[in-house]
Amino acid sequence: AVCVTLTVPEMMLRWVNLKLKDVYPKKVEDFGLSLRDGTALFLLLHIVADDIMSTVPSEGQSRIQSILKVAPMVCGVQFLTAEAIQDGQADLLLAFVCCLFAARPCLPVRQEHSEVSRHLER
Repeated sequence: AVCVTLTVPEMMLRWVNLKLKDVYPKKVEDFGLSLRDGTALFLLLHIVADDIMSTVPSEGQSRIQSILKVAPMVCGVQFLTAEAIQDGQADLLLAFVCCLFAARPCLPVRQEHSEVSRHLER
């Protein structure tokens, strides 16, 4: 019920922090300053798209360069730029996170509460 009252940015921040809770010591507070060094996005991509991240050579590349190589493979489009990340352009960073969520939500399914399981029990 709580998710119904959240805005899209609030829901995406919750998702990002849920995914990063075990690997990133800071809480992502916003889509600007919190993401502009690329660390949180880089780690998020490793969590939700490790199969693609592992195919991109990382030697000699910055985190941001790696993000820019993987982003179109996961989202299907390339609208993210190094400047958008480094400047903390919140609108583009939010759009990128939304694309990641749409392509790879990586959310656990709780069968006991799903509509499918209720219908199967009948």
